[in-house]
Amino acid sequence: MVERERTLPTNQIVKLEKLRLAGEAGQQFLRMLEQMRDRGMLSRDYREAFIRLYPFSELTTEQRATLDGDSLSYFDLMASRVPDGRRLYAEFNSTGAGGIVIKPALQIAQADVAEVKETARLWMQWLETLFSEPGTGNPSWLPERMEYAFSVGTRFSDGERVLTASEYSDGHLDWYGFDANAEVTLGGATDNASTEIMRTAIPAPVSFRGMPAARFWEFEDAQVDLGSVDAGPTDLLRMLLDEFALAYGNDWFVIPLELEIGSIYQTRSLIVTDTFGVRTLIKPNSELAAPFSTWRMFQHSHLRGSGLKPSAESVLPAAVAAQVPGEQTN
Repeated sequence: MVERERTLPTNQIVKLEKLRLAGEAGQQFLRMLEQMRDRGMLSRDYREAFIRLYPFSELTTEQRATLDGDSLSYFDLMASRVPDGRRLYAEFNSTGAGGIVIKPALQIAQADVAEVKETARLWMQWLETLFSEPGTGNPSWLPERMEYAFSVGTRFSDGERVLTASEYSDGHLDWYGFDANAEVTLGGATDNASTEIMRTAIPAPVSFRGMPAARFWEFEDAQVDLGSVDAGPTDLLRMLLDEFALAYGNDWFVIPLELEIGSIYQTRSLIVTDTFGVRTLIKPNSELAAPFSTWRMFQHSHLRGSGLKPSAESVLPAAVAAQVPGEQTN
């Protein structure tokens, strides 16, 4: 929803707009017609009729000069083999009242008209739902900064929580891309009440390549040399990495926890049960005395200038799992 752009052409009969999509949409319509015929719902094949009545318009010399070689090759290959999906959509939807228009020039048999209209309706539904598009432009895009800015929010038991990503460019979106924002509201106070969940799991020790050996008499290999990490006075991340690996590497554990994507979570408590059955409540650093209360890493910071303390909420954004990025041009 944040990075989406207009994909379908705004004018369905523009000659050079969305050329590849027009060809693929025409192919899909022919496939759906063929499926209808394979199921015995059409008396004959209407493939050539649609290709003949809704062809791709011939390109002028000026238009061909504006296209690259791959686009020209694609056009020359598809022009005589599939109908133009833009012209098909414009014709089927010409009334604008939800009805399907079938031209008499197609010479559709009377017994097949209902099936062809149903195929056209299903094809239009496929085309209109193939992409998630914004209504008019993308309100999340800031062209002057070449970034996206957006907020998400929900209701907790003690009020609304809003998280803002004010400087998101592109790529992978995760919880650390957000800051807590207590100065805005998204109307989440009327959302459904939050749900408390409890999970029991067995923690697993963290392991990573090159970590120090746990036993003093074990020889370590030289594949990873953490001591050679060169960190300056301001390289906090490198120093933090060394501190984690060399001093506390065997003190970290991973607790598997499956949570629902697209939700905001807050850890209320962590109870550890040892081998003797003793249950111990582990408090967050913020509730400890100084200097431990100042250490925070896995918490949302508030937006700069708010003067508020870090927030304990965490969001699992409903981000796209896989992407097919195109070439970037200036």
